[in-house]
Amino acid sequence: MMTEERLKDEFYLLSQAFSVKQFKLTSNTLTIALQTNSKKIYTVRIDLANHPYEVPKVFITNPKPLLDRSGNPMLDASHPMHTLGGENGCTRICHYGASQWHPGVYLYQVVVKVRVWLEVYENHLKTGYPLDKYLTTAAG
Repeated sequence: MMTEERLKDEFYLLSQAFSVKQFKLTSNTLTIALQTNSKKIYTVRIDLANHPYEVPKVFITNPKPLLDRSGNPMLDASHPMHTLGGENGCTRICHYGASQWHPGVYLYQVVVKVRVWLEVYENHLKTGYPLDKYLTTAAG
């Protein structure tokens, strides 16, 4: 669990990049609304149960379920699509590999990777190409 000092640091860094109306941070969860270049808004939940000591689980909670270009829910783990097994109807995305993670990674850095993932996902919707055409794999 995060210390009070770390929680304050996380809040400060997030508030420098995002409106405080865009996100809600507690010791257990970060919920944030991210807008892509196409102006579509996605809601993302980051579970912080063991943050910053373990890679946090990241879920797209709206739209729910997230659909691929063919209209299929993206709830299964998929290397080409950079997803992990979904939970509660929400798509879980891959952002950091375990071998890349360390306690010095801040939530702001995770959110930046999620934002890139969302842009590439929208490109998938247009082109049909899997996300791994544009994203490298985080080994681990």
